[in-house]
Amino acid sequence: MKKSTLSIYFTIILSLSCLNSFCSDDLGDSIIIKPNPATTYIVLKSDKLSIRSINIINSLGSTVLKKYDPPGGIIEINHLNQGLYFISIETDKGTVIKKIQKE
Repeated sequence: MKKSTLSIYFTIILSLSCLNSFCSDDLGDSIIIKPNPATTYIVLKSDKLSIRSINIINSLGSTVLKKYDPPGGIIEINHLNQGLYFISIETDKGTVIKKIQKE
């Protein structure tokens, strides 16, 4: 199966991000994003990690939202267009990158 240019682009971006900070599947499993897909907001929850900041990145690789220490882990996304986004979550243990779907 042929990978799309966008898929390759994000693979490179995510790989470079992990070079600059510790990335682990275990960390990713420690953060829950609900609801996903979402329409107006998402909530980030973790019993093990302290969330310092988040970046939401669109399919073109542009940061569309940046938040520091989101109160209660609640992030308003009602202003975002529908589509797939990546969310880069900086924690006290490293960086976690997950996908979110905006409906």
